[in-house]
Amino acid sequence: MPSEYIVEPKASVAGPAIQGLAYSFAEDDLRVLYLNLLRTSMDGRNPDAAHPAFVEIIKQLTATEARLLSQLGRGNLMSESFGVVQLRSKMGEAEGGGYTTIARHLMDVDSVMADEEISIEELTRAVENWVRLGLFTVDYGTFFADKDAYAWESTVPNLDLLRKKLEGRNRTLALDHGLLTPTLLGKDFYKAAVG
Repeated sequence: MPSEYIVEPKASVAGPAIQGLAYSFAEDDLRVLYLNLLRTSMDGRNPDAAHPAFVEIIKQLTATEARLLSQLGRGNLMSESFGVVQLRSKMGEAEGGGYTTIARHLMDVDSVMADEEISIEELTRAVENWVRLGLFTVDYGTFFADKDAYAWESTVPNLDLLRKKLEGRNRTLALDHGLLTPTLLGKDFYKAAVG
């Protein structure tokens, strides 16, 4: 940022961010978020872009969640929704025909984090934490009409094995399509601390 736009950051952002830096020295992904937030808070062109709540959000992210969030936002992706899938086991008619959720919030992680393995459980926790923090919403009642948006679902690890295992117990595997959508808070957080 040009030096003429540098202003003293608000203490409500700078103080907690500097404290957070002290605890994240070994986790580069979190440290970068704190530093980006401090830089944003010092930009006089938009001094309110660094909301004090953003420090608390960073404190409640893991390094993996921060890295995944950073990768999701590459380009202009934070202005879009992402396709997500949940896996459910459908019981047979003799058992009442109900559903049991097996896994939630799966997404095309390979295209986002090609260099890193992330488990289904880790991904589910990340998305649920983002939703809890108000960065995203998840809706399985809404989905992309273009089924190609979910073409990656066939790459979910052990999907065929799971399908066979369920069929052996008189159950079927149902894949529900949904959307992971950034909130206004999520977009602002991304601009101030990630992007």
